[in-house]
Amino acid sequence: MKDIFKILLCIYLSLSLSIEAKAQSSIVTYSPSTSTMFGDATRFGCHYNDWSTYYVRYNDSSYFCYTLDLVFLYAAFSTKLQFEPSFIITDFKRLIYNQGFIGSYQGVGMHGFFDYNYSPPSTNHVFYVINLPSVDNLKRMAGIKTSDPAMVGQTKAFAIGEKSQSSDAPPKNYILEFYAEGIGFSSPYYYAQLPFNTAATGERETADDVITLDHYVIFATRDTRNGHAPVNLRISDTTNVLQNADIGYQWQFLLSSYEKVVSELRLLPLDDNFFVLTYIKHDSRINKYYLCVHRIHLHDFLAGNNTIVSREILIDGSCTDLVDVIFDPTVKILVTLLNGTGKSELYHDDPYATINSPVSKLTYSDGNFYSIDTLGEMYSSSPDYYIAAGDSVFFTQNISNGVVIEESCLEITDMKSLLCDSPNIKIIYDPLESFYATKIVHRIIRQPEHFEGFDRCNFYKKANP
Repeated sequence: MKDIFKILLCIYLSLSLSIEAKAQSSIVTYSPSTSTMFGDATRFGCHYNDWSTYYVRYNDSSYFCYTLDLVFLYAAFSTKLQFEPSFIITDFKRLIYNQGFIGSYQGVGMHGFFDYNYSPPSTNHVFYVINLPSVDNLKRMAGIKTSDPAMVGQTKAFAIGEKSQSSDAPPKNYILEFYAEGIGFSSPYYYAQLPFNTAATGERETADDVITLDHYVIFATRDTRNGHAPVNLRISDTTNVLQNADIGYQWQFLLSSYEKVVSELRLLPLDDNFFVLTYIKHDSRINKYYLCVHRIHLHDFLAGNNTIVSREILIDGSCTDLVDVIFDPTVKILVTLLNGTGKSELYHDDPYATINSPVSKLTYSDGNFYSIDTLGEMYSSSPDYYIAAGDSVFFTQNISNGVVIEESCLEITDMKSLLCDSPNIKIIYDPLESFYATKIVHRIIRQPEHFEGFDRCNFYKKANP
């Protein structure tokens, strides 16, 4: 089987490189006809040496998969490694030289990485899975290469996690700080529970996302406690984050009394010390929903200068689950994935716009996408792509021409992003108590299998001679 895979892979690569065409958009189905997929578990992640990584579940098993980026555009061949059902991946992030991921393993929160010290496909694949017993699962992760000269080559990583309670109360929410590489598996990790008043009132602070930028870590939280704002940032230098006072400050984004946040918050680093904060709000005065995008200059923000550029996209409210947001630095396009009942929407926006600007919306009406990521830099001559994944479907879109989408397998709608007033910011001190614990390390070896799918849709554009 492996030899057949290699032969077919070479044939597809040679054909795709010889025909002077570039894929504009495609939909590929990977689910075998006899399989039952668990769509909301699908995660598409980072890339290493032109290989894309993703995670799916079907027939009550977990699969860590990878495929060559170029093949994703022209064919549907992949390599999969089977795990027990308790191996669950919720987020992918690259950690210097390795493919990092988080989730849970055997009912305990975990982070880990896939050892890429081989040339895929190979016979043995090595995984390091590290349990963090303070939480049941990890949800979002960010990593950064440390700036400490004494710790060259190390990656420091941060995450948000949850732990279930024995009663019907919602799970406790945590932020975590740990080294993922370069310091040894035996080092402790640090964690802090976010404030939770009582199970009766449910008032609490909940972390939705985390990013790193210029040696700072930024957590985005929602807060329903009296005297706290619904949208907040906690920011700290990455040196001993949970042991210093900086993480104790909430940077509150003040909304009007008639505005309510109806989605999770999402963060995304841009370039040049900028990042974006996004969420969906409902205006009860006019019963309208808005996708809010705040572009923030980190050092202006920390200095107390409100130079935030805020824009809003009026949406119809049928998709208010803010799944994720990605940024392609080459074409400077922000892509936001929203989910509703049985459909998804993808918004293509310019995060650097300072005036009202065009937006392209793509609508997928055959289910939901649950993960999105840029396809990475495959070759210098290739266009820029992203992939949205859900259930057994992988949707690929070319965005090399910018915000305006001309051809797609999905329905295209032209919209506008409207410039609005910057939010009012208030800073309060709300300290957190941190703890530390010991990791549990697992080394897992798997052998690969190969499988294929089929194309449902393809748009190709003739390349320039």
